Amino acid sequence: MRTCALLGLFSSALCFLRAPMHRSLALRRACPARGRRTARAASSAVHVLACATEYRQETAILQRSAKRNGFRFHTVGLGEPWRGFATKFLAYERRLRELRERLPPEQLVMLLDAWDTVILGSVEELHQKMARLPPGWLLCGAERVCGPNHFLVAQIEALFPDGHTPWRYPNSGGLVGPLEVMLELLHDLVHDTENGLALPAEENDQVRLHDFLIARAAQGRAFPMRLDTDCEVFQCMYEEQPQWQVDLSGQKPRLRNQLTQSQPLVAHGNGHTGRWFLSAMYSEMKLLDHLGLSMAELQHLQHEMPVPPGTEVTEEIKAEYCPWWYMPGMHKGATDGFATFRSIREMMCGRG
Repeated sequence: MRTCALLGLFSSALCFLRAPMHRSLALRRACPARGRRTARAASSAVHVLACATEYRQETAILQRSAKRNGFRFHTVGLGEPWRGFATKFLAYERRLRELRERLPPEQLVMLLDAWDTVILGSVEELHQKMARLPPGWLLCGAERVCGPNHFLVAQIEALFPDGHTPWRYPNSGGLVGPLEVMLELLHDLVHDTENGLALPAEENDQVRLHDFLIARAAQGRAFPMRLDTDCEVFQCMYEEQPQWQVDLSGQKPRLRNQLTQSQPLVAHGNGHTGRWFLSAMYSEMKLLDHLGLSMAELQHLQHEMPVPPGTEVTEEIKAEYCPWWYMPGMHKGATDGFATFRSIREMMCGRG
């Protein structure tokens, strides 16, 4: 992957809290008024980490959407070489260790893919939705297909048996939870390997997450992670047809899941079709206008989507666009595709 120009090194990506953080509720109550205000500000903030070895148009849009919705944004791994999908895990683990020195363990952090996500809801809304989780748990984005290794489907469904919606398979491109728990997850993903060596960057991040969760459960110590099966926070868009509608009735454009009626905070254009649908959403929402961005500000950067953000996605573009991750061997021989997944799932799990 090509190294990004220094234009991407925005100072806001290095904006850390420097005030002392008191780690127990009792200590907070004993602090003077200024200390209480600092603790409240820290707990209400949410830090978004996005691994972007190259800063692209979609990264700039994600950063602006984070700022407009009250999040604190960090680019991670900028200018470093891209060696494979697990590059993200290695970069996240390093940055989370740095943040632990500055922030309390309960600080909410969110990890997002940098080239195909955008934030549509506020930090206050995220806090409300995260309050439904047990303390010390992470929330993971969920998608309809167990991939790229379809043959893990039976084990993943045994680990997450709630099938009340079709979004029931972990997606590693969207995670949110307390800093200390998130760091534990990333440390284990990188270092708790079968051979005891650090995870190679060439590995697939999502296969690694699936394998790790299955192994931990088999050891009788399942990791405290819940899937976002109702798409309250993350809407994964790798679908045969859109499962959402654009809602322009409020003060800001949103998505509404047609099945669960939730309004996801994050749109994630994962997978082949997800790229199409996210590109179309940018256009239908007029998202650049809403965020106060223009293509003139972005045109010096490359784009990841099949067309520049805000451009209409035509059938001709869909026919021509072939995503780079379909290259042979990218997923160690695993296949993508809805029909293939359904046939494998039926073979391994039945028609349930």
